[in-house]
Amino acid sequence: MKVHLAMIFLQTSYAAMYLLTRMALNKGMSHYIYVAYRQIIASFLLSPFAYFAERNERPPLRKKTLAQIFVLGLLGITFNQNFYNAGLSYTSTTFASTIVNLIPAITFLMAVCMRLETADLKTGRGIAKVFGTSFCVGGAMCMTLVKGPALTSIKLHQVPSNTILFLDYFKSSDIRASNWILGAFFVFASALSWSSWMIFQVFVIKDYPCRLSLTALMCNMAAIQSTVIAFLFEKPSAWMVQWDVQLLTCVYSGIVPSAIGYFIQVWSVKEKGPVFAAAFSPLTTVLVAIIEPLVLHVNVHLGSLLGMVLVIGGLYGVLWGKSRDEKARERTIGQVRDELEAQEAGITEALLEKEAGKQ
Repeated sequence: MKVHLAMIFLQTSYAAMYLLTRMALNKGMSHYIYVAYRQIIASFLLSPFAYFAERNERPPLRKKTLAQIFVLGLLGITFNQNFYNAGLSYTSTTFASTIVNLIPAITFLMAVCMRLETADLKTGRGIAKVFGTSFCVGGAMCMTLVKGPALTSIKLHQVPSNTILFLDYFKSSDIRASNWILGAFFVFASALSWSSWMIFQVFVIKDYPCRLSLTALMCNMAAIQSTVIAFLFEKPSAWMVQWDVQLLTCVYSGIVPSAIGYFIQVWSVKEKGPVFAAAFSPLTTVLVAIIEPLVLHVNVHLGSLLGMVLVIGGLYGVLWGKSRDEKARERTIGQVRDELEAQEAGITEALLEKEAGKQ
């Protein structure tokens, strides 16, 4: 249950980060600067811990491994975050959150194609994983696209709609079609880069199993990449962050979702595989829908409630299928072990009989 609880904690931290980020960007903070500061803070926090905690077990850092970690930082952090925020500026939060919730399906398809995951529809566990992933994606889309009647009416301390993450809509007349297409491309590229990052981890962890050091190196690579991009696209004056929600967002995002969050992601991928980690992504949408009425005092709608049910049911299906996979794998390993032990016992007995015959 440690991995499950860690992933729930991670998605909760993401939900809080999305709400804070939306408010910080509304106050004029550049998303390029935000990504750079977030990774710089994560790098300074993680590097000392990684250096001292794993100094006796860390393998030599070869050029190939260093290049792989560079690609991990590029895919999972630099590309993912900058593409998402750029796409968000051209489209709407509704559209962006809907596309991002396709991550479990994209990751599952990529894992099946690369033989990292099985999708045998002849077995109950295979059906549970396929339909569970579909329910997660469908529930998240239902929460972002289907509103329905309000189930609660919270009027006290009502906040402006421009500070809400998943419930604000842009009028199509205010956005040019060319910008919308470009934004859609950016958001989809963000989801694709995140799924590719989780798949690629499986191969990198085999060569560099020290998870804390891997996370620290990845954040350092991403900090350099994000800083270069921020210098290219922003003026020097944009680096001045206000001492309000902008600073809070940078510090919180650098410590919890980045420093701690990326370590949890690497750990969960190594323990349970990329599909397991991706299956929790729609849970962020559920948590935002729960946090918003409590913190931002917005209404809860029927579409959100139905979406929550689908996401939770789908997530349970995926986790059930994964647990059955592990039990089946353990049974297979046990059978192979028993066969090897029986063969070894037979060989030993034959050798003893041969020795006895010679005597």
